Amino acid sequence: ERELAALATRAGDDQQRARIAIARFDNSVVWTGQDALRILDEAERTITAPGWRDELAARRLAALSNTRGPQAVVEAAEGLLDRATGSALAFACMPAAHSLARCGRIHAALDTAARGLAAQRATSRPVTWYPWWHAVTRCSALRCAGHFHEAEAAAEAHYRDAVDVGSTEAQAVFATVLAQDVGERGRVQTAARRAQEAVVLHRQLGRPLLARIDHHCRALALALAGEADAAAAELAALDALGIPPLAQDEIDIVQARGWAAVAAGDLPRARDHFERAIERGESIGDLVGQASALHALARVGHASQASERLAAVAAQIEGELALARAAHVEALAHGDAAGLEKASRSFEAMGADLLAAEAAADGAVARRRAGEMRAAAAAERRTA
Repeated sequence: ERELAALATRAGDDQQRARIAIARFDNSVVWTGQDALRILDEAERTITAPGWRDELAARRLAALSNTRGPQAVVEAAEGLLDRATGSALAFACMPAAHSLARCGRIHAALDTAARGLAAQRATSRPVTWYPWWHAVTRCSALRCAGHFHEAEAAAEAHYRDAVDVGSTEAQAVFATVLAQDVGERGRVQTAARRAQEAVVLHRQLGRPLLARIDHHCRALALALAGEADAAAAELAALDALGIPPLAQDEIDIVQARGWAAVAAGDLPRARDHFERAIERGESIGDLVGQASALHALARVGHASQASERLAAVAAQIEGELALARAAHVEALAHGDAAGLEKASRSFEAMGADLLAAEAAADGAVARRRAGEMRAAAAAERRTA
């Protein structure tokens, strides 16, 4: 950074200044994400060429994703995605697609990921980030909608390709992607192993920002496995990185802390974490994170509190997952055994096996309370 900053003071034209600013920005994003907006502000004061200003505006979307969250990115991206071309469009589509998905606009997110990949393949100007990052944002959008089978198939294919060609960076990233759906799908041992693989590789590569995602995925997997001490240790390792909260994944990390508290038997603390995640999701427009946190709050005993709010949020999110979450919570709040069983089947159809089993277990409780012992036993078998 010191060397790049010194070069910036001697740059003679817009192209040189922009390329140095982009290199400084990418360097800051790799390490902590701090100073990214300052670097862009400095560059934009002196660069006037429209094409290079679009390159900087594309990077600003990534900085906004870290500092202000998905709604701010979507608002800032509207004009840029209409006018940008080439490498500027290719880069802009990465934070834009991720943010559109978190705002519940799944179709737009998938379209944007496809546009970004096409733009990157067509441009002759090098783009720092690999083309497969567009597959990462596509997988994220698919998961947000509940298309878990499709997301897994895509991530597995990229992971195998990475191993075959010896791309450590792609291997690490897609190992992370394969661990990220543990909260809905379960398979906690597999997810914990994938996340550990990604942690090791990202640390070898010097990618602490990506390692923090791996730590929270592993913490969540361990918490859901009931390994409270191991989950707490993983969260401590995340904190030891010394990276301040980033808006793009803060809600997911807070929820991991909540499930670690559940594993430790501290339900009041878990409730505090989930309520904090809900509030943060509302403040930054992260509807997907908000829906997940409301669902979590209901699952630890507060379905009546969460039901109406979750229904309103889910109505704004495209895809099956959010609607299934809302249906589960509404049935849970009313002790509706048939509704719980229907929610279980909806979760199962999309591949969210952990949520399917949990809804089936809730249905068994409701059947037993109603004195329907045979139906309760059937629900318990389904849960197992």
